[in-house]
Amino acid sequence: MNELTPAPSRLLRVSAAAAQWVLWLLVLAWLVLGLAWGVLHGWIVPRIDEFRPALEARASQLLGVP
Repeated sequence: MNELTPAPSRLLRVSAAAAQWVLWLLVLAWLVLGLAWGVLHGWIVPRIDEFRPALEARASQLLGVP
């Protein structure tokens, strides 16, 4: 005999779609984080000596330290 399985409920379909969106958003967030980490270590860290005087001046200005 052929038994048909019932169609998934609306709540199940909405939950599955929401879970899929959340999964894609998490993947996207991890990719952005990885890209930011790569930029930090590939561009800024090797040149930190070039940026140090400007960073020190800006930090001193923001902290109110002469």
